[in-house]
Amino acid sequence: MTNSKKVFQFSVSLFLIGLVFAFWVLIKPKLENITKNDVSLENDQTKVRLLFGGDLMFDRHIRLAGQNLGYDFVFSDLKELFFDYDLVIANLEGPITDNASVSLGTMPGTPQNFIFTFDPQVAGLLADHNIRIVCLGNNHILNFGQKGLDSTKQYLTA
Repeated sequence: MTNSKKVFQFSVSLFLIGLVFAFWVLIKPKLENITKNDVSLENDQTKVRLLFGGDLMFDRHIRLAGQNLGYDFVFSDLKELFFDYDLVIANLEGPITDNASVSLGTMPGTPQNFIFTFDPQVAGLLADHNIRIVCLGNNHILNFGQKGLDSTKQYLTA
């Protein structure tokens, strides 16, 4: 089995473990508090709302906007929407590291244009906007190797 397949399988496993953990922490307590009299389709307490997003990319122009306008600007129009849900899940399309951006200012289509790293502030931004689970199983998570992946996990955990 190639390393990329192992990384993909590992990332999918982590994502599924994250979903189970989210269920256990966020959803199970709600279900335990429901009595027989509470159960109805019209009772909001019995509903769990999940929002699944796509790729979250915080390099190139988004990194520049975050540096110039503050990273909160990136989600400023979406914060209320994200907090309407019990859990927001999306794909983090690159590692969070202390490394300088490689793709910022590069020409589209060049190899450097596809090497991403996100500012450490991104981890806090995600938490501040109710994005509690991110998938790391993508083609850019290892742009800065195992150190980049380890760094990402450390920032997200913190």
